[in-house]
Formats: sequence, structure tokens, C-alpha cells
Amino acid sequence: FSVNGPVNKALNSLFGITIPWFTSPQWAMFSIALIVIWKFIGYYGLILYAGLTAIPKSLYEAAELDGAGSLTKFFRITLPLLNPSIIMVLVLAITLAFGIFTEPYMITGGGPMRSTLTPMMHMITTAFQRMDPTYAATMAVFVAIISFGMIWVIRKTMEREVDLV
Repeated sequence: FSVNGPVNKALNSLFGITIPWFTSPQWAMFSIALIVIWKFIGYYGLILYAGLTAIPKSLYEAAELDGAGSLTKFFRITLPLLNPSIIMVLVLAITLAFGIFTEPYMITGGGPMRSTLTPMMHMITTAFQRMDPTYAATMAVFVAIISFGMIWVIRKTMEREVDLV
């Protein structure tokens, strides 16, 4: 992600552009997001893989005997039975998004023009650098309420009871 790094050299040789990954307010949060996605994609992939392997093969065989195509099997068998795993990944991703601190703090320190300032970074700097723990605790309560609200909405709108009959 350096200006002289391999990604920018490839972009410069192919398209003639150089991207200021961490020095531009437009690109800084995108760059942090790429790093966090790369960091956690293995966990999410493992959860989804476990959900896929838990689906009985007999359901696919029965669907083939009934003449179902691959899209029908995906939307009628795989997706509904993978729903609990998808919900789990979404809940973990939302929790992570509200609690992200390490990457933006260590890489940009809040970023160019505060573009990578996350709620957790703001709470920690308010509590320990500005010495205002009550304001930071209030922010933490509001962030928790918003996070729980988003998780509740996702669970209520997407979660369904699945029967294997």
C-alpha cells in the first residue's frame, strides 16, 4: 500500500495512476477496510464452510430426482439452510465494525482529516487522552445500543426456522 509499493507500481505500469492509499481521505478508510476484510475473511469463510458441510447431501439428491436445476437447488436448499451461518457472519461483522480500533489507530492514527476515526478510536482517545471517561462511557452506551439495534433488526428480518423434513 506504499506509494512505491508493488500494488502502486502495477497500477502505474498498467494504467498510469498512483493511489495514495493512506494519505488521501478518500482512500484511507477503503484501505483500512481492505485490511480488516483480509484479516477476518478466513473466520467468516470457515463459518460458511461449516454451514455448507452441515447440509445433507440427500436433499440435493432428492432435488435432482425431482428435476431441480442448480439455481433451484441453490435458492431452495443451500441458501435457506445456510441462513443461520449467514446471520452469524453478519452479527460478527457488525460487532467488528463497531469495535474496530487497532488497524486505524496503528496505521493512520485517525487518518488524514479524521477520515479513519472510528467510534472505538474516538471513545478511547476521549477517555485516555482527553481524560473525559464519562463522555467516553456515554458514547460506548450509545454505540452499544446502535449495534444491538442493528443486530436485532438483521435477526428479525432474516432469521427463519429451518426444517430438514
